[in-house]
Amino acid sequence: MQVKLERAINSVSRRSYLALLCVVILQACGGGSSGGSATTPTVIPPPPPEASSTAVTTSGAITGFGSVYVNGVEYETDSAEIESDDEIVQESDLKVGQIVTLTGTRNDDGVTGSADRITYNDRVEGPISSINGNTLIVLGQTIIVDADTVYDDNVMTQSLSGLSVGDVIEVSGFLNSNGDVVATFIESNTPGGEFELVGTVTNLDANNSTFEIGNQVVDFSGAALDDFDGTLLADGNLVEVKGSTFGASGELIAIKVELETEDFSEDHEVEVEGLISRFDSATDFDVYGRAVTTTSTTEYKDGLASDLAVDVKVEVEGSINSEGVLVAEKVEFKKHEDTRIEAAVDSIDSDLGQVVVLGLTIVTTATTQLEDDSEMQEMFFNLDNISIGDFLEVRGKLEDDGTISATRLERDDMDDRSSIRGLVQSNDGLATLVIAGVTIQTNSSTQYHDSSETDMTQAEFFAAAIEGIQVKAKGQETNTSELTADELELEDDD
Repeated sequence: MQVKLERAINSVSRRSYLALLCVVILQACGGGSSGGSATTPTVIPPPPPEASSTAVTTSGAITGFGSVYVNGVEYETDSAEIESDDEIVQESDLKVGQIVTLTGTRNDDGVTGSADRITYNDRVEGPISSINGNTLIVLGQTIIVDADTVYDDNVMTQSLSGLSVGDVIEVSGFLNSNGDVVATFIESNTPGGEFELVGTVTNLDANNSTFEIGNQVVDFSGAALDDFDGTLLADGNLVEVKGSTFGASGELIAIKVELETEDFSEDHEVEVEGLISRFDSATDFDVYGRAVTTTSTTEYKDGLASDLAVDVKVEVEGSINSEGVLVAEKVEFKKHEDTRIEAAVDSIDSDLGQVVVLGLTIVTTATTQLEDDSEMQEMFFNLDNISIGDFLEVRGKLEDDGTISATRLERDDMDDRSSIRGLVQSNDGLATLVIAGVTIQTNSSTQYHDSSETDMTQAEFFAAAIEGIQVKAKGQETNTSELTADELELEDDD
């Protein structure tokens, strides 16, 4: 919407200039008298400057719609070609949490732009062979789910508990330093379809026509090799494998092996979001498979060069040099969430990008993931769609001023209880504690649990719930920034 408004303003400015130019010309030509007096030279004002933009290629998770939000920028998609798994699709086929590569232009305001092309490819699609805690195995790949994982509406309970061994799922995610996929998006698919796997070729055996991706053996003896352009399949190739059956030893029988090529251009500014998967030094590391270097002029946001390390999530912005390395102009550290809230909306100010729940001010930005999991299922969901009384789930970071910087905001169906999870700020040792500025009261009905959900006494709980410990409180909102807990539980810091 903002992009369209800016275009309209620019159009009006040009029309106004042309109208002014016509008036000036008419005055110069017809405004003099017949008495032969000297005509004052007319100065024609310069035209208003055209809005400028920068060609960009950006890779990251989709955080919202109404156009497409990627890496904090809203890209208008009216003229964009959108591709998903090698098919041309509509914007409505994309989902929050999917990692895409987008080429287009970014306006000088830094927060709006226009997409020419958006490409989405899942990292793995296949049956779940095991589930252990927050870890899944799919086609030999270790999938880790965490607080940032978005579950599609077709996953029961919108959580890991809605998945079972044998379910076919599609996963988008970032690679960590172990080569595991840290899932940003999981969708349940119908069995009987095609399986897909993207990864790096290892242990190539040309004689037996096999190679491995992670712990999955691939038999490519009958596969079509695409986009190799005369080059040979080799260890280190990044490929996409498609197949639908397995051999006697569990090998995936490939029907197609496609060489994946880089979409990054030396002519574009490049933005890459992901985990630092390899770290040698602050001037030599990888983000989502892309080699990165920093310089003395690199700007750091929400962190320092000394904070760079394996598995730290960052967004890197810069340009590609002649050696194919991303030279970072800016490195932004992605904020780690420490607070979760589920409660009804007290008030909202969409102009400021803020909502108030449980008496806490929630601040959203262009990088906040926005999703509607209520029965309304609004795809182009933003703060304009929220009303007082709507039930929200918010995840974010507690700032020094007491506000919550939201990394994720979801609208859910109404619940009769509110909850808050965060670090204990104070504890009277008897019956009251404070979490993220919310006072938690207890009564004779309050139940207490440790992190394994084992029952505790009130005294045991308050002895353990010291300052800095993660606690979840669930109950009734009884006053502004006050909740009377039905349940209190110690939480693991995950």
